[in-house]
Order: sequence, then C-alpha cells, then structure tokens
Amino acid sequence: MTRIATGTLAVALIASAGMADFDFGDIDRSGYQNFSATAMDIGSNFGNRGNPAMYDDVSNDGNGYLAFAPATGVMGVSDYVSTASGNQALQEYIFVGGVDDLSTSTTVFVDFFDAGANHVSGFSVTLPQTGNFIWTITLGGAFSAADAGFVQMTADTGANGQWFLAAGPAAVGSNGTADFDNAGTALNHNYAMTIPAPGAMALLGLGGLVATRRRR
Repeated sequence: MTRIATGTLAVALIASAGMADFDFGDIDRSGYQNFSATAMDIGSNFGNRGNPAMYDDVSNDGNGYLAFAPATGVMGVSDYVSTASGNQALQEYIFVGGVDDLSTSTTVFVDFFDAGANHVSGFSVTLPQTGNFIWTITLGGAFSAADAGFVQMTADTGANGQWFLAAGPAAVGSNGTADFDNAGTALNHNYAMTIPAPGAMALLGLGGLVATRRRR
C-alpha cells in the first residue's frame, strides 16, 4: 500500500489516483473506545433514521450495493464533504459491508481525518457476526468528525473485510475522488455519519446544568 502524504498535498495526491491505493499508515489505536453494532439486511428500506445526516451514501439510490473484493487489513479509504460546518460530534456511523467467514476477528477500526489528512478521531467496533449487512454503530456524540475529510476502515489483524460501494452521488453531502471498478465505473463507498438532533443536544446541555446545580 502507498503511504499517504500529510498536509494539503494529500488531497492533490488522492485526487490523482484511486482511493483504494492509499493507506494512512500506522495509527495508535490503543486507547480506542469499542462499540457494538446492529445489523440490517442489505436491501432493507432505511426510512427516516431520526438523526440529521452530515453525510449519507448508504441510502440505496437505485443502483444497488456493490461488493468490493475482500481485503485483509485496510478495507478502503473514502473522502467526503459534509453538510456541516466545523467538527461535529457523531451520533451514529453506518456502513455497508462486514467481515467474511474466513476472518479471525470481527473487529473493525474506523478512523477519521480532516481534509489535510490529519488524524481527528477513531473507534473500534465489534461486529456480532460474520457476513455483509448494513451496520449501525451508535456513538452517542462520543467522537467528532471534520466537516470535510477522509474515513478509513481497517479489519483487525488477520481478518478479511468488505466495504461496499455504489455508483451515483451521495444522498447528503458529496463524494470527492471516486474509486473505480475494472470497467472504469465510478463508485463510492457506502457509509453515513449522523449527528444528534438539535433537541437532543439541548437535553444534554440541560442535563449537565441540572447535575451542576445538584452538586452545588
């Protein structure tokens, strides 16, 4: 794998080559918080998920979901431009894919980078089963992502993982550089990032205020 350059040069380099060719290199994940995930069959109707999306390329746009070849280690890198302004606390992260039945682990790492390829945050998720699904990971605002940047997903050591792609633009936000299949079709990874609804954020703030008053 080609190691990605840091700084603004990273965007230019990625724009000139397929995203799957890049690897952000060694990342210290020793302090990552681990989350669980819930599965939904691929092809299910999402409907209204209840949280505003800052980026969404999971909703089936009629082109269907396309399986990318299983990969050991880095499952893929995708860039995005969201509808948000500035870093946002994530309520949920959703992706299409999984780990296959030959894997030795069901742990997947999700890493977020800003537009300059600087690491922002990340977490690990333990998938309860092998196979490909639409996975929803509830983060509850514990992690932030930049309003524009990159997402890298990595299967744990020895595991084979798949991250699905689809043709067509994102339903919310926009894709930058596309991956391409062998026929030269532009494809984009299927994932979504949602943020807490404004009312939920207000309740969180109110809860903190009540707790402060009680301590006094």
